[in-house]
Amino acid sequence: MVQIGSYSTYAQVDLSSKVATATPENLVRMLYDGALKAIWAAQEHTRMQNIAEKGQSISKALAILGELSGSLNHEVGGEISRNLEALYDYMTRSLLQANVENSQEGLEEIENLLTGLRDAWTEISVISENHPGRRSMAGAIAKAV
Repeated sequence: MVQIGSYSTYAQVDLSSKVATATPENLVRMLYDGALKAIWAAQEHTRMQNIAEKGQSISKALAILGELSGSLNHEVGGEISRNLEALYDYMTRSLLQANVENSQEGLEEIENLLTGLRDAWTEISVISENHPGRRSMAGAIAKAV
């Protein structure tokens, strides 16, 4: 029988190896996926009225948004990175408000925004992987943001 601790260790090693071998585009997508999982958990905890767990899930999403915002390169990314920074700031403020108000609607709005961003990064990853001539373009976008 597999021990829970063993599974947790395996999952951490698996994630570490995915991060170590990921392209910049895939790293960003992985962060969006992590933020979405935290939002989904917060939505469930809100429904179940698990206030402490909801707060922990929102805190995870906020930490990921902080990492995404902190990794923006405004010199290279210009207007795109400034717009993303404003969007991350908006999502951060909205998550804090949703937390205080126990608002499913607020969480759903952030879920929709993150889903759109994640889907865009998925497209960038596909372009980068499947069209070697466009790989430099996708890589440049990933470096900018």
